[in-house]
Amino acid sequence: MAQHDYSIANQGFPATRTDINNALSAISTTNSGTSAPSSQFAGQFWLDTNTPSGTTWTLYFHDGSDDITFATIDTSANTVNFSDSAPITALNNPSANELVTVGSTTTELDAETNLTFDGTTLAVTGTVEPSGDTSSGDNAAIGYTAAEGLILTGQGSTSDVTIKNDADGIVLEVPTGTTNVEITSGNLVIGTSGKGIDFSATADSSGTMTSELLDDYEEGTFSGALTDSSGGMTVTMDSSNDALKYTKIGDICHIGGVLVVSGVSGSLTGYINLTLPFTVKDTADASSKWTNPIAVYNVDFPTANQYGAYMNAGEAAALAFFHTWGENSSGGKMNLTASSQLYFSFSFPTA
Repeated sequence: MAQHDYSIANQGFPATRTDINNALSAISTTNSGTSAPSSQFAGQFWLDTNTPSGTTWTLYFHDGSDDITFATIDTSANTVNFSDSAPITALNNPSANELVTVGSTTTELDAETNLTFDGTTLAVTGTVEPSGDTSSGDNAAIGYTAAEGLILTGQGSTSDVTIKNDADGIVLEVPTGTTNVEITSGNLVIGTSGKGIDFSATADSSGTMTSELLDDYEEGTFSGALTDSSGGMTVTMDSSNDALKYTKIGDICHIGGVLVVSGVSGSLTGYINLTLPFTVKDTADASSKWTNPIAVYNVDFPTANQYGAYMNAGEAAALAFFHTWGENSSGGKMNLTASSQLYFSFSFPTA
């Protein structure tokens, strides 16, 4: 540590050499000392080795009249902190509309106030709009083309694309190297009535195709009530044997089960009806007037070869009419008694 007035006196050789060595020592130690050099020059640096402490020094720059604090040096932490000027907080190119600023911490970057990076997460306020296509070698990329729109491309050992929910649960996957879509743990939910799965890409029949949309599926049970279409007879069902199962796929409903009658009162004046879970389709032609065979036990019916359920589409009601048919006959009434049993499994078109 040394300081010097940088004036070499006119003196003998040993003293001159000592004077020069002292000047060189001052230069090599940045004019260091516990106070300012006695002789200072504009543009000169000097190092205060006692301000603010013996281990934290201050480097000054002399401008010809004043000492300007240039930096502090922490000899314990081995750090240099520049002072008396604002830190670099922005890197920008105004002509290209590019601006990156240092945030509140040393690991944070802010760009155009809408882009932040905290050392872990890059956050964008607004939208991210890619302008180019992705490629097959991309591990995880977002792209865009005018024809394809938004493009997601990835490659993993199990799946190429994985969509998760906010609980980190997998919702949807594209298995690696395939064009399949796998719904991993949830369901495909149709959110609007009348919408469904469109099979229009498949080949059509030789008939007149009216729809290729599978827009409904439902299964459950319903109470099978038997009634007299004209109201003359009241039918009481066995509560232990009055539940029927139904499955509706598209506009076709399949029902099945057994019904047991526990009692009847009055006389049959019409036809025995079965209340259905859905209204029978009503069409201008006979295409929805379906008949279905049934099996019966302890039922009174006129002489006939067959007995079954007839869907009277013209009624536009959720009813099946039970009839009997004999050879070359138009059908008769099926009469119920206490303990009558009806076994059936049939289908009908729904409205």
